[in-house]
Amino acid sequence: MVVYIITLSSFRFSVPSLPVAYILASGPVASLARRTKSALSAPAVMLPVTLVLTIAIRMQFQSWPLTISLDAADLDGVNAANTIDPVSQRPARIADARRGVRPVALLPDEYLPAGRMVVTMRARSVTPAVSAQTPVARIVVFQLDGRQACVSDLTAAQLPAAFAEVAVPCALTVDGPATLIVYSLGANEIAIDRINLTWMR
Repeated sequence: MVVYIITLSSFRFSVPSLPVAYILASGPVASLARRTKSALSAPAVMLPVTLVLTIAIRMQFQSWPLTISLDAADLDGVNAANTIDPVSQRPARIADARRGVRPVALLPDEYLPAGRMVVTMRARSVTPAVSAQTPVARIVVFQLDGRQACVSDLTAAQLPAAFAEVAVPCALTVDGPATLIVYSLGANEIAIDRINLTWMR
């Protein structure tokens, strides 16, 4: 398991090892808690600790809309390269046209809350398509039961040579695992910079 965690750097490979890590960590944490119990009862220590805990708890409650921001270079994908884009000077996921239709940015089985969600992708066309109306990319969100929360084909006009943001509205019916897939449709070479998931009230 350590080999996969080190070489692939993907969080899902660490999930099976987390219970063992928690058990091993519980001993030192319990010992530390026993030793610091008397110190925490002193007012000079208790007040700052209470203040820090209160701030940390309040920080967990974000205001609407709620947004998750993902760099495309950090996502999984098939036959796509991560490289520095010459326009943005940032790491981007580059998908050429010659290898055809394939998922080039993939966020599998991510636990997402139900509700109205907007997927916003910042991307551009590196090479021109045959026409402005040619579909060059597709965004799909699948729920665990196989239903599509949304699907949208993006044309070359929506992804110009400069980076543009394209928003796709989705509707997740239940809390639970969902999969986000961005396909290259093999019409031209595209560069994907960032994908945002935003929940609305």
